[in-house]
Amino acid sequence: MTGMMRLKLRQLRETWGSLFTQMTVYYFIVIAISLAILAGILFFFFSSTMKSDMLAYTNKLSNQTNMSLDNYFSEVVTSLEQVATNPLVLESLKAYEQSSNYTNYMNFQRIIAILQNIKSLKPDISDIFIYNPDFFIKPTLTKSVNVNSPFLQQVWDITLAHVSFMKPTFYPTHIPDYYNLSSQKQNIVSMSYPIRDIERYSSRTLAICMIDFNFERIAQIIEHTRLTKGDRIILMTPEGEVIYSTDASFASGSPISEDLQVQPVFTNDSGKYETRHEKEELLVTYSTSQVTGWKLIYLSKTTEIQKSVNQIYKVTGYLLLAIFVLTIVLSVTVSGTFARRMMHIINPMREAGRGDFTIRVPENSKHWEFRLLGNVFNMMMDKINALFREVYMVKIKQREAELKALESTIHPHFLNNTLQIIHSLAVLDRTRDIEQVTTALGNLLDYAIYDRENKVRISQELSYIEDYLSIQNIRHHYAITVVIDVEEQIREYPISKFLLQPLVENAVFHGLDNVEGDKLLRITGLKSDGTIQFFVEDNGIGMTKETLEQVLTRLEQAETKGTSIGLSNVQQRVKLEYGEQYGLSFDCAPDRGTTVQLVIPILDGR
Repeated sequence: MTGMMRLKLRQLRETWGSLFTQMTVYYFIVIAISLAILAGILFFFFSSTMKSDMLAYTNKLSNQTNMSLDNYFSEVVTSLEQVATNPLVLESLKAYEQSSNYTNYMNFQRIIAILQNIKSLKPDISDIFIYNPDFFIKPTLTKSVNVNSPFLQQVWDITLAHVSFMKPTFYPTHIPDYYNLSSQKQNIVSMSYPIRDIERYSSRTLAICMIDFNFERIAQIIEHTRLTKGDRIILMTPEGEVIYSTDASFASGSPISEDLQVQPVFTNDSGKYETRHEKEELLVTYSTSQVTGWKLIYLSKTTEIQKSVNQIYKVTGYLLLAIFVLTIVLSVTVSGTFARRMMHIINPMREAGRGDFTIRVPENSKHWEFRLLGNVFNMMMDKINALFREVYMVKIKQREAELKALESTIHPHFLNNTLQIIHSLAVLDRTRDIEQVTTALGNLLDYAIYDRENKVRISQELSYIEDYLSIQNIRHHYAITVVIDVEEQIREYPISKFLLQPLVENAVFHGLDNVEGDKLLRITGLKSDGTIQFFVEDNGIGMTKETLEQVLTRLEQAETKGTSIGLSNVQQRVKLEYGEQYGLSFDCAPDRGTTVQLVIPILDGR
């Protein structure tokens, strides 16, 4: 089962890795993203445009509705002005207190005729009458007026308080308490106009003319401008009291709901904004009447607008889907055609990757791009065949030259150190030691100069080290105790010359030179896991963590200067000849000595 799953995964990776699959998928992604962005832009454009147009149109309707209401109320105000300035009305009211009852009755009848004429011309007026705390003049007696009405008394007081005010005053919805009929419980809207003695330039208020409106005409004007059944229109006072609403949830005479968030309506004469009410998104437009000062609010549901947008979006979506499917078919066809042509080049490349540099690509394609690729590939194969052996031989010679150059850096360095020892002995007149040193040096030079073999036996390298240490022991007054513990089975294995001597030299000069008393140097060699491992240990001053890091950095960067010149040469030679997995490692601590480990592979040639 596991083998089958691996096979399936491998087939899936190969399928995905094919040019045809990737071109098709990339075409699909690019087209899908492009169409998604286009659809988003179109949806945003249609939505914002529809909202903007709807707001502008409802704002226009709101202004037109207010204009219609203003025209209607202006006509009524004109009629009241005619009553308030009529000479007959003024003379009759001024002479009321001095005239007899009969004269007043006759004058009132003439005024009633005027009021009846106005009411006949304005059938939408519910009632019209003239009021004074001492009397009232009313066209019909079906509903008598209570002159002691608190509401009328309030209107009278307001009129007296504004003696210079010759304009109408509008009163929002209220239940008229000035009719003697107890059944009059329906809300109405009223308007008053002062009648003053203007002919004698007096501020004396003679009476007020009151008009009660029914809502039929107001409702007719408002309903005429409603766009859809879902739209709601509210007429309210500047203080927020509802006068009329097409929505029963906003009752006449009640304050506007705070949930509707109409704060902008109170601070501006007109405008538009969006809000949320009872889980519905609303577009709000409003305007202010120039005559009454009342606010007209138009509420439109965004869901109604969204229906139109969704319809347009649906049509656009179908169109984009058709384009998408057509484009995918074309992309699959085009990518498949080019993928098949590319396979004529890819298959020879695979063969070349397996080592067949004699493979060639046919140069008979109809497209010059594919012919160019085939021509370049064939030229590359020819070049590889021509350079293969040349490059191979150059690399071999280069490696040999590097090995010889690395060895050459060791000889003068060691010779200089030895000559310094001889010079010191000569100064001290230690002739016997000089003889021992020169004999050992002769053996060393014979090993280094006259023996041209790059590979020697480990026993030869150890003999070379013994001669080297005999020289160093004389320099240290025989204070160095040398222990060489190398397994006999590895002594005949081959090793590159001068791999161990730099390790011993560094142990002496950088480890034991500064040690007082007994100095110990141990060389251990053993065979382990297909490798030969050497350990050069000393009981010298050791190294701090910082010093060790510096040494390791120099070895990694292959520096050939400073105190680690010998170690750097050894590290380079081992990695170059045997591989990166072999080389030097360190184990040390301050005042505890240092152990250098050298690991090389076991080579045949005993």
